[in-house]
Amino acid sequence: MQPQAKPPFFGDAGELVKYAQPTEWIVEGLLPKGCLVILAGAPKWAGKTWKAMDLGLAVASGKPWLLQPTLCQQVLYSFLEDGTARVARRLKALGVRSGTRTGFTVDTDPSNFGGKLEKLQHCSPLLWIVDPLIRVETSMGIENENDAIGIAGLMAQLHKLCHEYGHTILLTHHYRKDGRTMRGSSALQGEIDGWWEVYVRGSVKSGLTSIAWTLRDDEPGEIGCRMTSFEDGSMRLDWQDVEDMPGVFNPAETVPTKTKGHGNGEASGKPRRTTVGNKIVEYLASCLDQTAQLTDIAAAIDRDERTVRYWLGKQDGPCNGAVRKKYLDGKLLLTLGEKAARWTDFDPNDDLNT
Repeated sequence: MQPQAKPPFFGDAGELVKYAQPTEWIVEGLLPKGCLVILAGAPKWAGKTWKAMDLGLAVASGKPWLLQPTLCQQVLYSFLEDGTARVARRLKALGVRSGTRTGFTVDTDPSNFGGKLEKLQHCSPLLWIVDPLIRVETSMGIENENDAIGIAGLMAQLHKLCHEYGHTILLTHHYRKDGRTMRGSSALQGEIDGWWEVYVRGSVKSGLTSIAWTLRDDEPGEIGCRMTSFEDGSMRLDWQDVEDMPGVFNPAETVPTKTKGHGNGEASGKPRRTTVGNKIVEYLASCLDQTAQLTDIAAAIDRDERTVRYWLGKQDGPCNGAVRKKYLDGKLLLTLGEKAARWTDFDPNDDLNT
């Protein structure tokens, strides 16, 4: 049955409020129904595809995912860089048995993405997982991932599927080589309804990760995940208490980088912080309690400078309203107040509370 698209509304606010409904969740608290969300993390290390596949299988069966209730719904997973053989092996590892009906549709054709967008306008609402975003851009003729106009046009088409046709779309995406910031145009974050970020905990081989999510209209949060491999080749993902996990793995601390001034190519493993990052460290030190050590704040910036950039307004232009962010595992709360600050214009001497 062809779904009825929800047309844009133009009229009195009192008329529109009649249609207000509570949020429906694909995954309780993490993934709202009818939204466009990005799942981002470091290439290879974070296990994004394993998590997205496990999520899709849980939603298709209506089973909880990492202890969170799910809404049973048809799932379409577009594997745009993994071949059929690898996908088959991974599905088997996650417990899919030959000949069973799962409600989980597999698509391994990276071509004609525009045709898929058209077909989904004639399908009942489903969860569509697209892995990875960079292959979509290539298929749609976007030659430069920093092309803000091209990315905005693509996101508009995906938004239409979500907001007018009721589909829920999860896009997997890579971090840059620094392991902390998303690749591509900043238009991405301006166009999506939320994003999940996967952090490796402890070390790459630990099997421990956490997923921190930020949603446009709902509360942020973080959940832990343990990936366990067994001798028979199977794989299982289990919930893990974030409080019991080691710290976030920082690739800059382990990947050697050449240092200027060393003609012999001597490497340095010291994390690289930008000039503005240093300014933020100094500013936070002046704002927070005397008990907060500058070295601890610096470590927080090194671990998650992208979060600081967002909350100071780089990603989406000026921030709106009070800007709050927990630092140092939630022990400190920084309130910058109602004044917006653009990242490029940020000055640690500014009074952001006026």
